Amino acid sequence: MLRAAPVAIGDSSSNGDARKQARRDRAEQRVRSAPLRKEVERIEKQLAALERERTSVLAELADPATYANGNPRASALTQSAGELARRIGELEDAWLEAHAALEAAEVDA
Repeated sequence: MLRAAPVAIGDSSSNGDARKQARRDRAEQRVRSAPLRKEVERIEKQLAALERERTSVLAELADPATYANGNPRASALTQSAGELARRIGELEDAWLEAHAALEAAEVDA
């Protein structure tokens, strides 16, 4: 005759409590790190927009017609490309800082 192994009643309850507490801890950590995640996402959206704009400016600068007949637009485009590169660099630095803060918050949890 086969018998089931005895189960300690207290073990089952404490395992369930531990799982519930772990779920609560993870939920609290998600709430605490939400502002950091939102900041990373905001920066990523800004970077994507600036990259699209830079791509457009560079494509126009690559077109020989931009420089035809002393077109003053070429100078403005060159300045715009430089400004976009500067802003992208600043946002990349901000993204690195925000992402490092997010990772640190997730590790500390």
